[in-house]
Amino acid sequence: MPACASKISQLGCIAPAGLGAKRAIIAIARLLLTAAYYMLLRGEPYQEHGVGYHDELQQKQAVNRLRRRMEQLGYKVTLEPPAVSTA
Repeated sequence: MPACASKISQLGCIAPAGLGAKRAIIAIARLLLTAAYYMLLRGEPYQEHGVGYHDELQQKQAVNRLRRRMEQLGYKVTLEPPAVSTA
């Protein structure tokens, strides 16, 4: 599978394999129309989140999910950001 840097290109890489060609076209059109709607609604230009956006988002969601689970089990959880090494 080719490397896909943006949300639109990710959908273009994934959708045709799992869907039919017609469904892939509809999925991409829906994504583009949704983006256009919010750009017009907010009066802002399109801003791509970047390559690492989804990885960072998934990491934050995993950390929050695991923190809540630890608290449900009775642990007191204090999170600290990782130390930045200067090597």
